[in-house]
Amino acid sequence: MDIFDAVGVRFVQGAVEKIRPDQREVDIISQDGSNTSLPYDRLVLAAGTPQRRSPHPRPRSRT
Repeated sequence: MDIFDAVGVRFVQGAVEKIRPDQREVDIISQDGSNTSLPYDRLVLAAGTPQRRSPHPRPRSRT
């Protein structure tokens, strides 16, 4: 993502297995299923879910 590169941030998407603050490392499972240990200076975790469409249609606005 270009916006992160511009400020020196590396974006990694995966599931966190373990955070080792003494070693400044985080173990993740990548989207391809591989296990990886990554070093960090600062760690930002963002929880989220895939966006889903509601099965119910939006009501029409009344004008």
